[in-house]
Amino acid sequence: MYKKISAAFSEDYIQSAERRFLESPYLGKSPLGAEFIKTKGFSIVFRRSSLSRVMEQFQFLRVFLEEVVFKSCNAFYVNPLLLSDDSRVDAHVDCRLLPAEDLRIVPNLVSILYVKADPEMIGGELVLNVGHEDELTLKLQSNDLIHFVGDLVHKVTPVQGGVNRICFVCEQYNLPAEALDAFPEYALLRDKDLAPRVSL
Repeated sequence: MYKKISAAFSEDYIQSAERRFLESPYLGKSPLGAEFIKTKGFSIVFRRSSLSRVMEQFQFLRVFLEEVVFKSCNAFYVNPLLLSDDSRVDAHVDCRLLPAEDLRIVPNLVSILYVKADPEMIGGELVLNVGHEDELTLKLQSNDLIHFVGDLVHKVTPVQGGVNRICFVCEQYNLPAEALDAFPEYALLRDKDLAPRVSL
């Protein structure tokens, strides 16, 4: 169902990634769906051909992407995400709409780096396979990296305790040619840009 790697990156990288994400001019209300309650962040949507561009523009994601991107995947939806008091993510499956093809796509794999998840945080657990007999609740820590299959229903329990929960999420897709043609070469999505943005 999932694979977890503890102490996945150097502490220097984790501290630098946290600082640079929080300083990002793109950080604002999350552009993700209604399941994302009181969350902040932004989204980067791109094909493999734009991977180097993304790593150059978002230096704090470079080491993360170099590690997690699977060779078999050709399209990506990356969400740096901040949760704080009263933030939560309700049960959902990561699913994107390609309007040109009227096609909904589900990632092959979801990879998440926990940049900051303090032990004193109340809540903030990742729950996988929600609603099934083998539902699993994970209390993850800073510098944990987790991969899970993309069609799992999952959620994040409400965060309390006056601390931030910061994750970098990478949805990874292996799309056939016609779907890949409909996937943006590169798009930056922010909540304030919802009207003109590419629908996904």
